[in-house]
Amino acid sequence: MRKTIIAAIVAALVAPIGAGAAELTFYWRAPGSGILQVKTVTIPSPVDPDPGQPGEPTGFRVTVTGPQSVARLAIVDLSPIVAEGVGPYVYSYFGRLPTGVTFNAATGRFSGPALTVGTFTVSLEVLDTGTGQSTGIEINLVVS
Repeated sequence: MRKTIIAAIVAALVAPIGAGAAELTFYWRAPGSGILQVKTVTIPSPVDPDPGQPGEPTGFRVTVTGPQSVARLAIVDLSPIVAEGVGPYVYSYFGRLPTGVTFNAATGRFSGPALTVGTFTVSLEVLDTGTGQSTGIEINLVVS
């Protein structure tokens, strides 16, 4: 039994051979003759299913311009930018705004002096009446 165990794999070494690939080398002695045998196997590099940096998002989407962190009494001015839509658009929001800040449903713009300190989370929703698609974005407005 001991000879069988000794005859099994004595050592395995992993050596990098480039860009994430590796060679795995096995050494063992044949149980009958005692001759050292070597077997080397190349392990390929893992394949990244999405190489490189992600590109710009595509499709109907909305972003917001303007600072989302302001001092108390500062003027808030957040305007939506709609991409990949046909229009006209219908804007709506859900959530609570600081006192003094208003929402213009025709343009989707939030504006006015921020009179209340705190963090205000609102969801801006945009409906593209030309295609029937809708999209939204969450806005965290911080007033300090």
